[in-house]
Amino acid sequence: MVGSCETEKSFYDVVADPETLPLSEDQLVTEIARFVEIDAARAAELIAGYSESRPGMSGRDLYNVISSDHMYRRNDVETAERRAERGGAPVYLYEFTWQTPVLGGILKTPHTLCIPFAFGNIDVAKEFVGEGAEQDALQAEVMGAWIAFARSGNPNHAGLADWPAFNMKDRPTMIFAPPSHVLNNPKPEDLARINACPRFISDAQWPEPEAA
Repeated sequence: MVGSCETEKSFYDVVADPETLPLSEDQLVTEIARFVEIDAARAAELIAGYSESRPGMSGRDLYNVISSDHMYRRNDVETAERRAERGGAPVYLYEFTWQTPVLGGILKTPHTLCIPFAFGNIDVAKEFVGEGAEQDALQAEVMGAWIAFARSGNPNHAGLADWPAFNMKDRPTMIFAPPSHVLNNPKPEDLARINACPRFISDAQWPEPEAA
């Protein structure tokens, strides 16, 4: 199984400095250009493309969707593609889109949000995920998938919609948001836009070369 949360990057923003969350149009262009490593004109085009299907979305939320696709989703999809093309054991692709209600909903779907649901400890993590019938239903779907996959290599179980293995034709993707469901090739235009940009490479990943 491979996948990510829809706004992975929002976790880092709120933890870093909540006061800087609002972004004007100019600030959004500047931040996207910096993070994606493209010029301002191309950043404005990228933002406009993402905005088409998200009318009224705030600048910060757009930043988090775009930066999360850049940093995480594009790599998850490519991993699924390569495994499917290689053959052998099936690969299952997912996207976690359920939004946590804590902190007034400002986090959306941040990094690590799926973990309490996968390991069945949402009660312990209620300050992060909230509590209620919706959380209980999502935990049953997600934890059941992880248990089934650990047992058999197939995440399907009675409490979850049918989840086909990823293939290059249909590109089925489980969308974890109760009731969780499969979409074929979700948000292809966004994926094409971000795939046309330079890859994300963190400076921290690469040590300085040693002197000859």
